[in-house]
Amino acid sequence: MSHFKHANASNPFNGKTLFANPLFTSEVKTAETAYPREASEMKTTEHIGAANWIDSMSKISSVEPILKAAQASGELPMFVIYDLPNRDCDALASNGEILCEDSNCQGGLTTYKT
Repeated sequence: MSHFKHANASNPFNGKTLFANPLFTSEVKTAETAYPREASEMKTTEHIGAANWIDSMSKISSVEPILKAAQASGELPMFVIYDLPNRDCDALASNGEILCEDSNCQGGLTTYKT
């Protein structure tokens, strides 16, 4: 059996701790208050590293504070950039707030870049 050697054999996540999504952490703490009998179990999940979803233009402003907090903690932030031009794909579940109105998507790309 032959093995494929990846061009970059090092794993960038090796030895790193993922930065906990602050929104998730706050939601867990709220749930702990609402469900005190289960609070001790929920507490174990408060600081699990997770990706921060950027699924609307309104969440772009959350990127810089997360980067700064992750840098201060020495942990690795992860982001899922989900609000892409024409992302909805008729799924009726995605935001799809950036649209391509023409064949080269100039308007949508301009909005995306700003």
